[in-house]
Parts: sequence; C-alpha cells; structure tokens
Amino acid sequence: MTALARLVVAHPRPVVATWLAAVTALAALGLGVADRLRRSSLEIPGTGSSDALELAREHFGDSARLIVLLRGPPAALDRQGRRLAATLERRASVSVLAPWTAGSGRALRPNTGEALLLVRSQRTFERVSREVVPSVRRDVRRVIGPPLEAHVSGYADLAAGIHGDTVAAIRRAELIAAPAVVLVLLLVYRSPLAAALPLLMGLATIAGGGGVLGLINRIQPLDAAALTLATMMGLALGVDYSLLLVSRFREELAAGRDAREGALVAVATAGRTVIFAGAALAAAMATALVIAPGDLLTSASVGVIVAVLLSVAAALGALPATLAMLGHRIDRWSFRARRSAGSGVGGLAVRALRRPAIAAGLVVALVAGLAAPALALPGVHGVYTMDDLRPHLANERLVVGMPSAAYKQDI
Repeated sequence: MTALARLVVAHPRPVVATWLAAVTALAALGLGVADRLRRSSLEIPGTGSSDALELAREHFGDSARLIVLLRGPPAALDRQGRRLAATLERRASVSVLAPWTAGSGRALRPNTGEALLLVRSQRTFERVSREVVPSVRRDVRRVIGPPLEAHVSGYADLAAGIHGDTVAAIRRAELIAAPAVVLVLLLVYRSPLAAALPLLMGLATIAGGGGVLGLINRIQPLDAAALTLATMMGLALGVDYSLLLVSRFREELAAGRDAREGALVAVATAGRTVIFAGAALAAAMATALVIAPGDLLTSASVGVIVAVLLSVAAALGALPATLAMLGHRIDRWSFRARRSAGSGVGGLAVRALRRPAIAAGLVVALVAGLAAPALALPGVHGVYTMDDLRPHLANERLVVGMPSAAYKQDI
C-alpha cells in the first residue's frame, strides 16, 4: 500500500486525470441503467413454489398471470367487462379467462357486483412485467370507467410497481441527500474545499457504480435493488472513507508536514482503516452473495460490493492525489479557525474515551429514542409494508373480496 501511495502522490495529475476519465466513461455507460435492470420475480430457489413454477415452465413454457378485479353495477359489469376481455384477447400472446368465457364457472363471478378476469401471457416474467403490465393497465384505464372500479394485480404487476417506486425513490434520495451532506461537511470542516472532496468522492462512486452495474447486467441480469444499494452505500462509503483521509491530511499539515508527506501519512494511517472496513464489508456481502436465496438479495449484495470497491479505490487513489495537488489550499476560504483537540467535538471525543461504558450507553439510548417512532410503521407488527403500492392494494382487495377465486382459480 505504501508503494502505491508513493506512486499516486508522486504523479498526482495523471492519476486524477485517469480517475476523471474512468468515472466519466462509467457514468456514460450507466445512463439509463435503471430502465435496463430486471424486475424481480421474488422467486426463491429450492422452495415448493419455485419447483412448481419450474415444472410448469418445462411443460408449458414461460408465462405469467395478471388479475383484473371489476366492481360495480351488474349491467355496467357485463357491458364494460365483456369489452375489456375482448380488448385484452386481441393482444399478442395474451389469453383471458372471464366470467363470460364458456365453461368458466361461478368462481369468477361470486356475486352480481364483482367480476374477475384472469389474464395469462405466454412470455417470460421479465417481459410480462416490463411490456404486458403497462399495456394491460392502459387498456383497463381506456375501457373501464364510472360507475365501475378496476384493480389490477399479480406478481408481474407487483414487480413493475416495486421497480418503478424504487427508481423514483433513488432519484428523490439523491436530491435530498446531497444538500444534507454538504451542510454536514461544512459544519465539520469549516472549509468549502475540504467539505467538497468527500462529497465529490461519494458522487463519483455513485456515477461509476451505475456504469459498473450496467456492465454486470449485460452478463448477469440484476434487479433494481442493486442500483438502490449501490447509490445509498456509494454515497455513504464514498463520503465516510474520504472523511478519514481528509481529516488526517489536515492534521498532518497542521503538524508542519508538506502536502506530499501529509498525503502519504494519511494513506499509511487512515488508509489502513479504509482497507480493513472495505474488506470486511465486501467479504460479508460476498458471503451473502453465495448463500442468499433469490435474485433480489443477490442483486442487493452485488450493489453493495460495487459501492465498496469503488469507494475504496477513490479514497486510496484519486483522493490522495487530489490532496497532494491542493496542499495547504484545502483550508482556503475557511470561515472559522480550527479548534484544538481539547475543545468542541475533539474534547467530547476525549471525554467519551475516558468513560467508554457511559458513552456507549448514552449513544445506545439516543439511537433507541430516535428509532422508537419506527415501531409505529406498517410491517413492524406483522402488517404489510407496501401499503402505498397500488398493485399491493389491488391484491389485498382481491384476497379480501374474492378469496376463493384468488386462491383456487388458475389458468
């Protein structure tokens, strides 16, 4: 590690230029990666349901099912329901079993005010979730109107809803997290340049991670969970690891070292912490990658591993080179003089180390107090956690209103 640090610090400009070129190239590859990631089927290999699905695929080929529940006056149900069934039947590779289909029985029309349409598409789960679900929802919105209510559900529809909400949540999180991180870093460092470096490393990790996931997705399809974890952990680790090196570098400058010596010492000390932390997390995720069941957990593990590797590379490669180039200019435009270790946060840390048990107890109590409101969240006491997801709501209405049809009827 020392030899690598000396090489990086001795040639900072080529290192930074190479890093910028690599991040730019990966960011370009990652454009639109969210739309290319797969929709997870939530299928767990080795379970009874997974074996049954595999058996069905062997005998009947790939397929996925959707459910449309209609509620309203009987006359409107007959008129609009028949029209919807005919519209869906005209779509390629789609078959519909409806109350008006000959031989369908009474299960699809348990009472005069409700009707159930079972839609089967002879395509892969991924294609049904990506292509058929939006088409079916468009047909339902176009054909079904007042006084009827329409609810669409099914695993493929749930997967599409989860994917869409996940991508939207990532974009919202990026807009919220970046300003918050800037504020915290400014409060910690009191210097715009010092605060900007960890944030830049975190953002670069996110940008590069999208490209790496795009490349992996071409070989092994990944779920959107990979992008979620790569974004969250990329920002967190990119900032966290960089904080360690920037703080140690500024301490070395304050002790009288020049820029290159300060960068070398920072890598030799704080860099070891970064390597240990990154290796431990990567090893844990690699273990999960091997033993975790299902594509969803596999994708999540891949996302974390990508974030770890990129954040460690940025902290031990691009950051020391940047620090060597900046030198004492890192404290330019500081809006408050740096305080000694015996005051402020440094003094608090010293007092905490003198009484670790008391400090740990206070921290645990504080975290528990902050986490207490989470007990009121849906899902904590066995309640579903996707209560604001439309496909899930539709499935709940189906199970409550027509349990026999939901569980006994199949196509």
